[in-house]
Amino acid sequence: ASAACLQKAGIEYIILEKNSQVAPSWRNHYDRLHLHTSKKWSALPFKKFDDSLPKYPGRQQVVDYLDNYAKEFNIYPVFNTEVGAVKKEKDHWITETNNGTYRSNYVIVATGMNHTPVIPPFDGLTSFKGKVLHSSQYKNGETFAGKKVLVVGFGNSACEQAICLHEHGAYPSLSVRSAVNVLPKEIFGFPVLEIGKLTSVLPARVADKITAPVIKMLVGDITKLGLKKSKYGPREQIEKQKRIPLLDIGTIKLIKEGHIKVYGDIVRIEGNTIFFEDNRHH
Repeated sequence: ASAACLQKAGIEYIILEKNSQVAPSWRNHYDRLHLHTSKKWSALPFKKFDDSLPKYPGRQQVVDYLDNYAKEFNIYPVFNTEVGAVKKEKDHWITETNNGTYRSNYVIVATGMNHTPVIPPFDGLTSFKGKVLHSSQYKNGETFAGKKVLVVGFGNSACEQAICLHEHGAYPSLSVRSAVNVLPKEIFGFPVLEIGKLTSVLPARVADKITAPVIKMLVGDITKLGLKKSKYGPREQIEKQKRIPLLDIGTIKLIKEGHIKVYGDIVRIEGNTIFFEDNRHH
């Protein structure tokens, strides 16, 4: 997106990419992933998603879109080039890489939010005899069929992967530590992001109060499902805690039906038994 905008403005640029292809993150995401926001609001500048695509394009469709975007705008990254350091030198920036040094007037850092996987050091994790997998390494639930699987977290990836596990015949549970907000993907047929755009001119607390009754009607009382409701509304949560609410694409329904169980925070692990803060174990 930055390259296309710079190009339109007639500004010379170079993109450095440590991988060998465009869109490496999307290429490596889990198979089931679809955009959680509609294609109308997810396109990059100057190029819409094709009309033939569904409202929420899938992983490969997003990869194809980004590939075509680069070709259409003649964007040619310098691949296999990893940045080691960026330094200010008088009025210029010096960018050192494994593939040479670059000098520029400006630097745009576009490395994304999820660069480095983190697995919390749970007490007793080393005693666990099963497979420990970070969500970034998850592809699909085929190898988990018939098995109990604990997914730690309640973000959009965690909840969609729990759905995927259920669809492949596994028995997923969610360990949820924090208080959360849950948004329906759509409100009366309109993507929730479009509703958010309409209320974005209002203060966060006011916008949240306006949408709260509709959200509760569509989602229900999440505290009855073993979840803790955030003291903030969705907009306030984003602004004050920098945390994204869950955009529900079916997880809540599966929890209500008993296909996905909900536990609290992990206290300790002993072998293949996991103990939670509410004195339950899995």
